[in-house]
Amino acid sequence: MRIQTELASAKILPFPVQVEDDSRLTMRDRMAILAWQETARGQGYGRFLFSGGESLREPAGEYLSIYRDGEAWAAWCIAREGPWVHLWRCATGADLGEFRCMEDALAAIPPARPGADFRSRSA
Repeated sequence: MRIQTELASAKILPFPVQVEDDSRLTMRDRMAILAWQETARGQGYGRFLFSGGESLREPAGEYLSIYRDGEAWAAWCIAREGPWVHLWRCATGADLGEFRCMEDALAAIPPARPGADFRSRSA
């Protein structure tokens, strides 16, 4: 008995490659921010706004703006660039530093309210 096989031609369908965007906040970043918000409210921060990142081609990426109670302008902003989390003061543009994780960046933000317990922050 002779088995005969035919070579079938196959058409390979390319699937679109999803570009990894390293300027977006990760799910872990978002969870750290949510865990930190209650502590931040006790220190005088009242509003937290995620902005940017609607498009993978957006040069600014995604960032979090942190507002003091009753203020119209953000006091602090946090963004991710690759493995680093950047924290800067919005009013001056002063870069507070690059941090290895979101918890460390959030812990570096001083209380907005005078007399707030600086050590009571949770990371």
